[in-house]
Amino acid sequence: WPIDQSDGGCDCRPQCPQGSPWTSQIDTIDIREGDAISDAGLEIAAVLRQRGVRNVIIMGVHTNMCVIGRPFGLRNMARWGMNVVLMRDLTDTMYNSRRPPYVDHFAGTSRIVEYIEKYVCPTIASTDLTGRPPFRFASDHRPKAVFIMAEKEYRSEQRLPEFARLLEDRHHIACDFAVGIAQADGPERHRIENLHTLGDADLAVVFVRRRALPDAQMDLLRAHLDRGGPLIGIRTASHAFDARGPVPNPADSSKLLAQWPGFDAEVLGCRYTGHYGNTDAGTQVTLAPSAASHPILAGLSPRGFVSKGTLYRSSPLADGAVVLLNGRIAGQEPEPVAWTHRYRNAKVFTTSLGHWEDWSIDDFERLMVNAVRWALE
Repeated sequence: WPIDQSDGGCDCRPQCPQGSPWTSQIDTIDIREGDAISDAGLEIAAVLRQRGVRNVIIMGVHTNMCVIGRPFGLRNMARWGMNVVLMRDLTDTMYNSRRPPYVDHFAGTSRIVEYIEKYVCPTIASTDLTGRPPFRFASDHRPKAVFIMAEKEYRSEQRLPEFARLLEDRHHIACDFAVGIAQADGPERHRIENLHTLGDADLAVVFVRRRALPDAQMDLLRAHLDRGGPLIGIRTASHAFDARGPVPNPADSSKLLAQWPGFDAEVLGCRYTGHYGNTDAGTQVTLAPSAASHPILAGLSPRGFVSKGTLYRSSPLADGAVVLLNGRIAGQEPEPVAWTHRYRNAKVFTTSLGHWEDWSIDDFERLMVNAVRWALE
């Protein structure tokens, strides 16, 4: 179990009186003719069977108690063979942040949601129904980073959630995800779910490779940047929205999906022209002497480190870009592998590093944490 709820989970200071406060639903819940109300699992199961319901969305409080554990909760719905999901932004835990794992209350909820996704059932966000950004509690003042990931080569679907856990637990940054299918081919890959969460994001982190998107989805990314929202691009972001040719819109074959082939030059401030081949020695990464005092490099070893990933050809960088790290392989000129840039009023940090083994290197992790903090300042 990911959190300690043995004390009942009250996070109030001073703690509120214990008891059974439930007397009625809140005013925003309108009970209508035909609605069914019960706290009995067998009754709920009978109603669903009678009405032919197979798809169930569960929300409410508390995620780690009634929502998962009651007879009509997530576990039993999954056991009954229902297509059940948790609406993860419309729920809350009973968790005292002064108990293990000693993270803030909202990070505790994220731990429970992650547990449910791993062991019980999938989750969705209210944006899937409303088309608006997900719900956030008024007391959740953390900056919000949205990780947009859709690539097959570098295990971003594993590494970015791990990194997000670090940001939530240690740096009090709320994290959400917009995810595409991790495959290189097929029409299904040209869609990224939950991009509406960008609507209230303080930071977008892009780890995408050669995707085309419906106009409305691409407009969400452009809108984030146009309002000055900062962006971090990781490795394949340099060719994130260049699908190498027209892609028909599956909803209307007479139209094409949107692409942004100039994303590297316009937004990231580089010109991606491919990468060198694998080398046994890897890519030697060194700090750019002119940027040694840059806050994104704070705490990095002056000796640099070695990346197992291939070296990307990203030069020349745009005027005004600031090189932070260079990469070198034998027999080739060095290439920039981390830099900053500005797109209109938006701060941009890009790294062509991001091989799955890079995330195990302390200096790379420190680089990425520093970049997030810099972007959010």
